[in-house]
Amino acid sequence: MRIITIVCLLLTQGLFAQEAGKIGKLLRNEAKASDINSVHIQLDIQGGEYKRPNLQQYRTSPGQYQWNPAPYGYSEVFLRIPDNGYFTVTLADQQISGYTGKFRFFDVRSGAVPLSIYLNGFLVYQTTLMAQQNSRTVLDYFVQYGLYELAVYPIEKQWYGGDWNDIWNNPYQAGHSIGGNPHLQVMPDDVYANFYRALSKFHFDSDRTAFINQQRNTAYTCAQIKPILALYSFDKLQMAKHLYTLCADKGNFFTVYDVFNFDSDRNALMDFVAKYRE
Repeated sequence: MRIITIVCLLLTQGLFAQEAGKIGKLLRNEAKASDINSVHIQLDIQGGEYKRPNLQQYRTSPGQYQWNPAPYGYSEVFLRIPDNGYFTVTLADQQISGYTGKFRFFDVRSGAVPLSIYLNGFLVYQTTLMAQQNSRTVLDYFVQYGLYELAVYPIEKQWYGGDWNDIWNNPYQAGHSIGGNPHLQVMPDDVYANFYRALSKFHFDSDRTAFINQQRNTAYTCAQIKPILALYSFDKLQMAKHLYTLCADKGNFFTVYDVFNFDSDRNALMDFVAKYRE
């Protein structure tokens, strides 16, 4: 009955969670140390007024409207900031500000484009981004860790799916299936946290194995598998073989080997991995 209750609690978790700095390519901060928290831009946060534009100098005769500017390459850049704060992101000649943490740039000129991030109007990060033709670059920025390029997707008729968040979550493999089996979904990290907490309360390997086996149609990442194996005393090798078959990122499985204290068990697992076929 207790197991059923725990499973029900796990199933109620519906949000994805990622770990900062673990996925993606770090884009170097090109801002000088003297510029950070020194260079700033004007923001209308407190209700101040900007200088009123002279509309006469902007008026264009109908025959001179640029309905279809000369083609210069089309790219998109999506940046997410999970930290709290009022951020402004400038990308080439575009600028977006807000508290939402989501910054989506369209009609970006392909090639090298400067990107700057401001917090409360002060510069905190600056880099040069290579925007690829007909591609969408997906980024995460963390105040503590920096800016990471998660993935570059081809733009297919500018279709974005049913959930905007999937664009960022997919590089973390949250919700991904493995081995071409759509029924084996990677356990989201927030669900895994509750799962591991419940698993660690068992005192015997047999109970842990029974608890893991009842988690049907579930796959795991190496980062999730290693802590699970660390809980085991006697059945660690057998469980490692079982979890390898459910591993979503088998190319990283070498990171799991050091959880074994005995070379014989480690070598036996390596031999199993070498011979395994999907």
